[in-house]
Amino acid sequence: MKQLFFVAILLLVIGSFAAAQTLPAMANGKHDFRYSKTLGFGIKGASEALCGYCHTPHVPATGVPTPLWSRSITKTTNYGHYTSTTMDATTADVVGTQDNVSAMCMSCHDGSALFTSSAYVKRPYGGTNSWTGIQDSTVRDGSNLYNGVKYNGLSHTHPVNFVYADAAGDAGIHATPLALDTYDAPRLFDGRMQCASCHEPHEATDMSGASPSSHKFIQITTDNSTLCISCHNK
Repeated sequence: MKQLFFVAILLLVIGSFAAAQTLPAMANGKHDFRYSKTLGFGIKGASEALCGYCHTPHVPATGVPTPLWSRSITKTTNYGHYTSTTMDATTADVVGTQDNVSAMCMSCHDGSALFTSSAYVKRPYGGTNSWTGIQDSTVRDGSNLYNGVKYNGLSHTHPVNFVYADAAGDAGIHATPLALDTYDAPRLFDGRMQCASCHEPHEATDMSGASPSSHKFIQITTDNSTLCISCHNK
């Protein structure tokens, strides 16, 4: 009986240890900023709170309650936006309201210091690690969509923060985004196309076949332009 009891306790301990080692899908990807990660790419912060770099369970009054957003937008100027004489919808600047999804992306991808105190309404607990030398880290130029050399503003990227239905007045745009092959349809946020319509920031891999160090969080394959024709009627 004592042996059975010992075995039961041992299995419980092993099971608890295994559960403790379970990590979210974004672990070991480019959005994993944990101090202890051993990857040969990406950026490290001072905290082990994997989700805490962007989210907090208790958002201060100055923060954005949905989706429990812990970061601030430090840029007061706009990022520019795409315009075209053939586009029926009107794009709105993503800084105008901090609670639109694309503005959340730009709180890092505008090239500002990632971990400085002013970047947060509530910065993740750093434990015994110091933010010194880390807090001023920035995204690399290829991911800097505002003041980098490669893009220099959202006027040079696919339009975001516009009402999809307005664009769908054009015969070249599907009435609603399509789910093609085995993929979900591109997501809309309050009816708007945003960065996260095509990108999934909570994954460590994407559908491009690229390595975790170089992928772009694309969750619909670009083979045969499947991602594009999910919205574009071509």
